[in-house]
Amino acid sequence: MNTKLEQAQHTHSFIQRATIWLIFTRVMSDFAGVLNLISLSSYVYFISQNVFTLSVFMASSVMGGILASLVSFISKQPRKHTLSLLNTVRLTLLFVLVLLPAQQQVSVLPWIALIGGFCNALFMITLNSQVPLWIEKAKRVSTNSWLTALSAIASVIAGLSIGVLVSVGGYQGVFIVNILLYSLVGLSLVILSTIPQITNNNKVSEPQKIQPARLLVHPLKSPFLSWLFAISAGSSFACAAQQVGFPVLSQYLTPHNISYAMGLLMSTWGIGKFIGASQTGLYLKYKPIMSLETVFCLSCLIMSCGFVLTFQQSLLSWAIVFIGLAGIGEGGAEVSLTSIVQFESKGLHLTLFSAVAFMKMLASTIGTLLVSPFFSFLDLGLVILLFHTLPICLMAFMILKKCQAIV
Repeated sequence: MNTKLEQAQHTHSFIQRATIWLIFTRVMSDFAGVLNLISLSSYVYFISQNVFTLSVFMASSVMGGILASLVSFISKQPRKHTLSLLNTVRLTLLFVLVLLPAQQQVSVLPWIALIGGFCNALFMITLNSQVPLWIEKAKRVSTNSWLTALSAIASVIAGLSIGVLVSVGGYQGVFIVNILLYSLVGLSLVILSTIPQITNNNKVSEPQKIQPARLLVHPLKSPFLSWLFAISAGSSFACAAQQVGFPVLSQYLTPHNISYAMGLLMSTWGIGKFIGASQTGLYLKYKPIMSLETVFCLSCLIMSCGFVLTFQQSLLSWAIVFIGLAGIGEGGAEVSLTSIVQFESKGLHLTLFSAVAFMKMLASTIGTLLVSPFFSFLDLGLVILLFHTLPICLMAFMILKKCQAIV
C-alpha cells in the first residue's frame, strides 16, 4: 500500500515538474518568436518600403512551416532530440544574421525566414504532440490553457519591450537578445529530457505509422474534425492579410516609429489572448468535451470580427481596443482546438497536429501571396474585411448544416 502511494506521489511530482518546464520552454520560445516577428517584419519593410518584398519574406516563413508539417508526419514519432536540434538551428540563424554585413542581409533574409519558419513550426508541432507524454488526460485542458495564457503574457512583454530594445541596441541588439532566449530554451529542454514520461504513454500505437498520402484521411472521415480544420485554415488565410498589413497600419498610426505601434498592438493582442485562453480553460473545466466545438467556433468569430474592426481604425487607442478583442478570440480558439486534437487517439496526435499545421500554413501562404495586389487598389481595412469573409462564411455554413441536421 505504501509502495503504491509513494509511486503515485512520485508520478504527481514528475507531472508537476514536467508542466513547469513545458510552460517555461513554450513561453521562452514564443517570447523570442514575437521579438523576431516584430523586428524582422519591421526591418524588412523599413529597408524596402515595399509591401511585395514584405509579402515575399513572410511567405518564405510560412513556406518553411508547410515543409515542417510535411516532414513531421513522415516519422513514426518525434526523435528524442528533435526539439534540441531545432532550437540549435534557430540559434545558428541568428548568429549568421548578426555576423553578416548589413548590405548582405537583404538577400539572406528570405532564406532565414524559410529555415526559421521550418524550425519554429516543427518545434511547435513536436512540443504539442509530446504534451500527453508527460501530462495525464484529466489535466491536459488546464495545461493547454496555462501554456497558451502564459505564452500570451510573454508576447505582451515582448511587444512592450521591442520598441525599447530597438531604440537602445538597434535591430542587432534584438537579435542578440533572441540568441540568449533560445539558449534558455535549450537549457530547459535538457532538464525536460531528464523527467520520466507517463508509463502508459511510453508506447507509440501503430496508427502513428502513417504515410504522407494519408495526411488528411483521418480529419476527412470525421465531419466534426473536418469542419474545425476548414475553419482553422480559413482563419489562417484571413490572418495572412493582417500579418502583411500590420506594418502598413503601424506606419499609418505612428509614422515616426513603426515598431512602437506594432509593439503596442502585439502586446494588447497578447493580453487579450491571455484572457481568452484562461477563461476558456475555466469554462471547459465544467463542460463536456463536445462543447469544445462551440467554444472554438465562437472564438474564431470573435477573432475575425476583432481583426476586421482593428483595421478600420484611424486612432491607435481604438485599434488597441479591438485587437484585444481579437486576442480573446484567438486564445479561446487555440486552447479548444489543441485540446480537441489531444483527446483523439494518442497514436494520431502527431499526424493530426501535422494536418492542422499543414492546412493552416498552406492557407496562410496562399493568403500572403494573394494579398499584395489587393493593397494596390483597395483600402487597407477593406482588404482585411474581404479576407475574413472566408472563415465567417465557413462558420455560418457549418451552423446552417447543423441546424438542418437537427430539424
